[in-house]
Amino acid sequence: MCARSGLRVHSDVLMSNHDHLLVETPEPKLVAGMKWFQGTYTQRFNARHRLSGHLFQGRYSRAERDRPRESAA
Repeated sequence: MCARSGLRVHSDVLMSNHDHLLVETPEPKLVAGMKWFQGTYTQRFNARHRLSGHLFQGRYSRAERDRPRESAA
């Protein structure tokens, strides 16, 4: 869990021009969490590769998912 944003990141897939995240939000802070995550990632990426500007264009989108059911093993 990210203490600063309150998001629980379950998976992250970085594509060439976008990313896929599977996050859980115990508190309703998705907008603030994503703003922090994308801003911090962009700053670190740009510093590492000596670039500037935006990495991702457009607003993120979301799709709600039900929690996976636990197996009855």
